[in-house]
Amino acid sequence: MINTLGGAGAEMALLELLEKLEKENEKTKDVQYEISLYVLMGQGELVKKLPKEVLLKNKSYQPLSVLQKEGRHFYV
Repeated sequence: MINTLGGAGAEMALLELLEKLEKENEKTKDVQYEISLYVLMGQGELVKKLPKEVLLKNKSYQPLSVLQKEGRHFYV
């Protein structure tokens, strides 16, 4: 769980961790990790960088930055 998937430090660190876990899964024949992610604010431009194996649990999601005018509408 994370607030947004905007371009900040915590989000980048999470993406790096998820990529490492995905690589660990690729090394073995059995899946070691099944990863789900819920984004509290339901938005962020880094959603496109999520590894394909990560299940995004949000029912709706906006790939907008909270720093842009369009994204602030969803943030409030």
